[in-house]
Amino acid sequence: MPAELRSVTVHIDTGRWSETVLTEVSLEVPAGCITALLGGPGAGKTMITYVLTDRLPVTAQITGEVLIEGTVGYIPQDGIDAFVPDRTVGEQLRELEQPQGKRTVARTCEAVYYPVDALASLPKHHSAGQIQRAALAAALLVAPDILIADGPTASLDRGTAFGVWTSLRECADSGTALLVVTDNVPMLTATGYADLIAIVEEGRLLAMGTMEELADSASPRGAVVLPAGTLRCSERRVPCRQDPVRTLRRFGRLSGAPRCPDGSNTGPELGRWHDLRSG
Repeated sequence: MPAELRSVTVHIDTGRWSETVLTEVSLEVPAGCITALLGGPGAGKTMITYVLTDRLPVTAQITGEVLIEGTVGYIPQDGIDAFVPDRTVGEQLRELEQPQGKRTVARTCEAVYYPVDALASLPKHHSAGQIQRAALAAALLVAPDILIADGPTASLDRGTAFGVWTSLRECADSGTALLVVTDNVPMLTATGYADLIAIVEEGRLLAMGTMEELADSASPRGAVVLPAGTLRCSERRVPCRQDPVRTLRRFGRLSGAPRCPDGSNTGPELGRWHDLRSG
């Protein structure tokens, strides 16, 4: 499994505020699949993305295990956070273009509906929708093994959001493991692009399964946790692959928050698509 949480609990204590934000969360993100993470405001969705990408605040205490296989890409809630402010988006995207990669900047921008005439602009001169699409283009250009996207279509109109979801689906079909935070249930229902749905509430994983499995649940929320081993990629998808390189991080009760490889846990994300193989 490229990314997995095992009984992860996160408690944050700032001295003025103290709360357990995640409780015993176990979550698998298979390769070749889109796992959609649903939940209301404050449910813990973004905190799960922080655990998987080493972005917990320094005031966090974490227990449990985090298993990562391969490289991790991250699309933040605010796309502008993916870029340094004083260089054009085009400059920064071209730095991420892989010499032997299948994706060029032009083709990737077209795939995510980013207007190429905006490449010469600074991040601050983009609309919210434009910069979010640029952040998605940056992630796709790097081609990570695992892609964590926190609300990638939240600021987009329905037509553009559909195109972005199509690009995410193509990314998953190439073998990438995707975890996508979203509240757009109608889009998920209409496209069927998500292989798995995970529902989070008050820091707990309430349910996980396919759309059909959750729809058949007797609970009005579909909140029936499925037995272990029932989660799988759809047969029409790329089979889940096994990467021999893995990093397992175990956290004791008083462990501090994991941090980014550069020592930070905040700030611009561009160029910080982690390779966690070194641990």
